[in-house]
This record gives sequence, C-alpha cells and structure tokens, in this order.
Amino acid sequence: MSKKFIAISAGLLVSALACGFFLGAEINGPDNAGESHSREIRLHTGGLTTPLLDCEVHQSDEVREKTAFFDLELEALIREIEIRPGVEKVGVFFRDLENGPIVGANMDEPFIPASLAKLPLLVACLKHSETDPKFLEKKVLFPGLPEKWLKSYHYPPGKTLQEGKEYTVAQMLEYAIEYSDNAAAFMLWETLPEADMDKVLSDVGLNWHQENSRASPAIFARFFRLLYNGSYLNSDNSEKALNLLSKCEFDKGLSQGIPLGVTIAHKFGEMSTRRGGTNKLQLHDCGIVYAEGAPYVLCVMTRGTQFNALEKAIGDISVFVYDRVHKGSALNPVLASPLAALWQAE
Repeated sequence: MSKKFIAISAGLLVSALACGFFLGAEINGPDNAGESHSREIRLHTGGLTTPLLDCEVHQSDEVREKTAFFDLELEALIREIEIRPGVEKVGVFFRDLENGPIVGANMDEPFIPASLAKLPLLVACLKHSETDPKFLEKKVLFPGLPEKWLKSYHYPPGKTLQEGKEYTVAQMLEYAIEYSDNAAAFMLWETLPEADMDKVLSDVGLNWHQENSRASPAIFARFFRLLYNGSYLNSDNSEKALNLLSKCEFDKGLSQGIPLGVTIAHKFGEMSTRRGGTNKLQLHDCGIVYAEGAPYVLCVMTRGTQFNALEKAIGDISVFVYDRVHKGSALNPVLASPLAALWQAE
C-alpha cells in the first residue's frame, strides 16, 4: 500500500499523524466535535511555510466556549447572507493554522470547483518535479486552446499564453496561478502525467473522473494546510507554491476584508451556466491569511445568480473572520481580544 503523503522527515510524519493530518482521514475529529484542542509546535522559517514539529492535545473549557460563540455568530451571518438577492448557498471553512480549532458553516457542502482545480494541478506539478528535477524547465509549444476550453470570463486573466510561443512548465504555473489562465492550465494538464494528478487527488480524498465533479470548502482547505505544514511537498516546493498563490491577482474575494500589507496566499474560481433562462453562478475564494501572530486558512464557496452579490458575500465573511481573529469586534466585547490568544489558553 502506498503512503498517503510524504513528510519532510520521519519526525514530521509522526507529528502530523498525531495531530490528525493524515490526508485520507477526517481532519482533527476531536477538534471538530469541540472535545479537545491540539497545540502545535512549529518551525518558523520566516517564509510562508511553517513546518509542523510536534503537537499535544488537551482540553480547554474556555477554548470550547469561545470557539462555540464564534461558530454561532458565523452561522448567523451565513443565514443572513443566504437570504440576500443573488445569493443561494454559502459554505465556509475556517481554521487557525497555529493551534487548530475549526469553525465553519456548510463546510462539507459540495460545489463545482471551477478554477480552484488549478490548486491540485499546482501541487501535482511541483510533486512531479521532486522526482524529475528538469520538469519545471521543460519547454512546451502552445498551439492554442481546443474549442471546449474557450469561454468568456467574468473575471478575465490579466495575462494569457500566446498561440505559437514556447513556455516552460514553471512559466505556465505562473500564468495558471497568478492570472488564473485556462490556456496555461490546459497545457499543464496535457504535460503532466495523468497518474501524478490522480495520485494527488486520491491523497487528498478527491475523485474528479466525472464531469462537473464537486468538492467542499473543507476539502480545499486541506491543500493549504499541507502546503503550510510543509508535509506533502518538500520545503522548497511548499514555499514556491505559496509564493505563487500569494501573487494571485483576484481582489474581489477574501482580500476585500484584509488590510493592505497582509499577505494572502489564495486561489479563486468562477463558474457560469445558463439554466431555464437564468444564469447559475458559483464564485469561490480559498487561501491562507497571514494575520500577524495568527495565520489562518479560510475557504468560502458560494452559489447564486449575481456575481456582485457573491463577491460581497465573500468579502463580508472575510471581514468578519479577520476582525474576530486579529482585531476583535466592538460589536461583541466578549471576543474583544484576538481569538488566537483565547485558543491558546490552558
């Protein structure tokens, strides 16, 4: 039987398993149930990755109480958002990346990933490069897109591959992640061995062999956790992936609620179909927000009929989460101190 993931070292592997990071299993079941809380010891490298070294699991009534309060507020916000014109469904997954509590609403709700699928593609390409060091420098001629890949964008890419030009795999990754270019994604799919992509999807618990496959906010948060933990790709590639994601140009989602200067490593996805005379839309944004002293992963996935309403939904949720984690909220004095400090209470 093949291993579910490759750790930086045997010690990191043991620590990851102890903290519930085995990708094929439920993530931190006790934390999800509000029964226990894991405190993680990490190697702070000064980069965007923070490898997991060790963890301990303990119970805290204060942690459970504050997390539950935050959870109830978030659920109330989601209910309010879902009755707005243009919004039909919202799924949210939040996790503090330093000490693990999970908060969410509809976190297992299935959505069509759309361009979020470029995230496992990025991971698979970098994973392949670890056994084929020349892969990222491999040059490929772009012949143009097949008709089925041609589409109109609501959020068009800032740059796209030019027909008849050669690009390295590394360059195509930049286009696919920074600009969400479908041309680059198509070429990467064609260049990467299919088995490598299948392996990554299997490791993270996805099965995308059928058209219009679905995935939840909780699933996509796993990709960001494994990159942050440095537990699936080697340390250089984990850092490389997060640096690319931190250059994502999309500013209509999570970044609406984040002050300038705060790094966000994220990826968005959009989808539009026409049914019964109505546009059926999906808009998602998932990533890591490097809030000072309290980095967290936040994945928001939405369905509705108006992109501007979905943008506002994601932005409002991002504002809510950032306020609770980093600044506290004047509306709720009980949560006036940062959640990171509350969650670290013994």
